[in-house]
Amino acid sequence: MIELIKLKIKTKSLAEEARIIKKEETKWLKNIPKGEYPGYGYYSLRNHRTLDVKRETRATLLAIAFLRNKPLNVVERSSKTAPSHDQIKRVATIAYKYRAGTPLIKSTENHIRNNEMIYLVFKWFDMLEHCPWDVLEGLKTKDSWLLHESKVIDRTT
Repeated sequence: MIELIKLKIKTKSLAEEARIIKKEETKWLKNIPKGEYPGYGYYSLRNHRTLDVKRETRATLLAIAFLRNKPLNVVERSSKTAPSHDQIKRVATIAYKYRAGTPLIKSTENHIRNNEMIYLVFKWFDMLEHCPWDVLEGLKTKDSWLLHESKVIDRTT
């Protein structure tokens, strides 16, 4: 449970980072004469806030929902953009890092590997057809608990 608290703290710090960047953007624009180009510094800050921080915040919130075993359609009812392959892998990375003691991962399954987490996240997003082949091949080893639970699909046909 402590891991979910760490993820909440991460979400709050990302929100605060976005607010701080927004204030700095406002300060930057106040120092620019009207009608003049704000310059690289302003757009660098803006892009960091609107692209990087926003993307990381979404991935963190989705990882929290995934670890709490909440359905995706409850978390993102009206998402305008489907998550990209890289975003799904980022959600899996965050979920893997903070997996211990969460409702999704029972204490006996704390030895879950990163490939198994990536598979579970792609399944949660209902996007198994986009799951990387190397991940699926890695799941076919005899020590994979997903294989023993017969949860792995076979896409070779």
